[in-house]
Amino acid sequence: MPELPEVQTVVSQLQKEIPGLSIRDVWSDWPKILQVVSHDNHLKIKKAAKKPAVKKLNALFQAFKDDVSGKKIQKIERKAKNILIYLFLSSSV
Repeated sequence: MPELPEVQTVVSQLQKEIPGLSIRDVWSDWPKILQVVSHDNHLKIKKAAKKPAVKKLNALFQAFKDDVSGKKIQKIERKAKNILIYLFLSSSV
């Protein structure tokens, strides 16, 4: 687990380099741990509380990939040791 100053260093560097860039693709070595939750036009990812069928999880992961692919990165923030990457909701930006 990285220490807080290390996380802030990564965030500071990302803030200089990636705002305005678009997401071309999404990859995960373990997509079945992700669950997509849509709430008030915000897409959130959280660990799946239960283990639904792998087929359903793969479909959810594919839906997530489809939603974020092509979106531009708006800003990067740090909350505790988590790095948050905000995307423009409209793909026309």
